[in-house]
Formats: sequence, structure tokens, C-alpha cells
Amino acid sequence: MLNNYFNINHPLRPYTHSLPATPGTVPPPNALRDSAPPTAPEGFWPGESGGVWVNIEDHRGEEGYVNGEPFTITDFGPYPQGWSTEPPAPPEPTDEEKYNAEREAVRRKYESPFDGVQEGILFSLNMRYTSALMAGKGQNELGAIALEKEQASAAMAQEYDAIDHKYLGGE
Repeated sequence: MLNNYFNINHPLRPYTHSLPATPGTVPPPNALRDSAPPTAPEGFWPGESGGVWVNIEDHRGEEGYVNGEPFTITDFGPYPQGWSTEPPAPPEPTDEEKYNAEREAVRRKYESPFDGVQEGILFSLNMRYTSALMAGKGQNELGAIALEKEQASAAMAQEYDAIDHKYLGGE
């Protein structure tokens, strides 16, 4: 003969443990005698209701989000209001973040992300110019490459100006 105990102070009265009953006594108010709790299916736990065992939801240990905030379920019962297993969408970037990202994209297009060492369009033109100079190419070829460098620098400045105008306004 067993007393099968439940948490009388919890609103769902979940099963807690079983102990041998003392013969000739009545079960305490927080136990059912000779009525073993059911084997609950996954996601449930036995609980007492009206003198009988029922299955109550058990999501303890599950991790997710409540209204977009990280949350770990620690108690019996249904999922909390606002529950989701999907992380919230990242916040929309601010105008300042967009501005900085666009300027960085232009910088990377023309220059290097490594301490000002050029590797983009301007790097390529500098390499061509240096190679032509070392190969003893004529002024016409060197002048053409120098003009391309000037045009690339001007294009970079125009892209920066367009971004500045887009986010900062002005002329």
C-alpha cells in the first residue's frame, strides 16, 4: 500500500513522490492511496485533480522566447503567453548603422580593410602603374593609368557624397 503524494500548494498539484502507507490510517490531504499516478506521455506529468490523477503539461527545461526575450520554462503548465521557439527577428538597423555600412562597402571597394593598404580598384591601378613604370613604359601609358586612378578616386568620392546626401541631407 502506497501514499502517492502531490504538491498541494501548486495550482496544478503535480505528483512528487510515493512512500509506503501506514496500515490502518487514512492518506494525508496531499496524497492518493492505492491509486498510482499514470505513466504520462512525453510533454506531460501526473497531477491530482478532484481525487484522481490527470496529465498536466510539463515543458520544464524547454528553452525559447517569451515576447522576444530568452526564456527557460521552469514550472508545470501550458506554454507561457507569447511563447515561441523561434528567435526574434533582429532589429532593423538604425540610419547611423546603415550609413556606416554603406560607407564601409565603398571603402572596401576602393581600399583595403587593412590599415589603409589599398587592395580594391585603386590597388589594382597602383599595381598597373608601378609595373608599367618598372617596365619602362612610355608617358602615354603611364598617363592613361594615372587618369584611371584619378577617375576611380573621383568615383569613390561621388559614392561617398551620395551616401552622405542620402543620410545627412545637404546639397
